[in-house]
Amino acid sequence: MSNMQFKKTVPIKGSRRFSNLLIGIIVFLGSFGFLLAGLFSYLGWLSSIVFFPQGLVMTFYGLVGLSLSIYLGLTMLWGVGEGFNEFDLENQKIRLFRYGFPGKSRSINLEFSLDEVESVKLEVEPRRTLYLRLKGKRQYPLTDEFEPSSLSKLEEEATELARFLKVPVEGLP
Repeated sequence: MSNMQFKKTVPIKGSRRFSNLLIGIIVFLGSFGFLLAGLFSYLGWLSSIVFFPQGLVMTFYGLVGLSLSIYLGLTMLWGVGEGFNEFDLENQKIRLFRYGFPGKSRSINLEFSLDEVESVKLEVEPRRTLYLRLKGKRQYPLTDEFEPSSLSKLEEEATELARFLKVPVEGLP
């Protein structure tokens, strides 16, 4: 038997996705426009907007929007949420790895024994999410939080993973 039958690794995309980039660009451009309108009203270059209170509020909204777009950009740059799920039957281990924000505990690395696994749980409401359920009612998400999947695809993934780990599936309709 080849080694591929004993080990399965599922990559998780995290925050590096086109939708986040698009939202970051839109927020940046909109907030930059607000900031410019507020500053131009302060300098008197824009007579249609009085600085106090409209220009001041527009300047504030522009600064908040720029802060948000910088936050989104850094989140994508750092790859927050990116990682993988690794299921190793040969060593009887499961490893869930994710990157977080830079700092002392930037990476989250959870390792479990296969004996601890109770089931693979499919939850449809409020979000379509696949969980690894351990003994003691602990559960950890396996699917990408921000990538919507069709119910049939998620059911197929749950069934395939449960068959691979030789555990039951919870929550199938």
